[in-house]
Amino acid sequence: PFDLIAVSRIDSKARTNRTEYVSGISIPDRQPGTETSIDGTFAQAALDAGQAVLLAGEPDSPQVQRYPEAVSIFQSGIRACIVAPLVSRDQTIGMLYLQSNAIDAYNPSHVTLAGRIASQMSEGIANAELHSTIEMEAKERQAIGEIGRIISSSLAIEEVYEAFAVNFKNLIPFDTLNISSIDKATGILTILYGIGSAVSGRQPGTQMRSAGTLAKHAADQRASKI
Repeated sequence: PFDLIAVSRIDSKARTNRTEYVSGISIPDRQPGTETSIDGTFAQAALDAGQAVLLAGEPDSPQVQRYPEAVSIFQSGIRACIVAPLVSRDQTIGMLYLQSNAIDAYNPSHVTLAGRIASQMSEGIANAELHSTIEMEAKERQAIGEIGRIISSSLAIEEVYEAFAVNFKNLIPFDTLNISSIDKATGILTILYGIGSAVSGRQPGTQMRSAGTLAKHAADQRASKI
């Protein structure tokens, strides 16, 4: 039984916890899209334990006061909360929350059951994400293949810039796209093509010294830069 159920996603590198789904009563800090640090939270206690854990008490009780983020939730009327890690391939990808307004809503069997449910959910979420990734990569390969076809469709490369830019935007969105060349002997950078928002000094035909530019750095490293 629960008055609120929620599912969140964990970013282990950023140490953040983002609420993805909520059903039940509305309380602060438990709305879809809310992203908070996981450090020092009750969710971290579940993460560290590697299993479902239970927190129950009044807002001013010592066990609740240990977790500042839980205090506001308990002040909204919640008195018991089970948090179960969603683990896939030995990596915690999210959390399952069950919360009740009744302080005695949950016992150890509920905690165990929540852990079993979370285990089943984890594989479903992981499989859905894998399917989505495969679909996205297939679309990217198709778009890249089309770009390759466009670029090789004419020996006069300037004739295909427009079609290239249109297809490129399907892969990576942009407001401005420029194509330039760098003369290694003179160090001169020449803008060959541009589309999108006008940028001063970046019109086709413009020449400038490449030294100190991001373009020169990318050219020297032979790698994309941001």
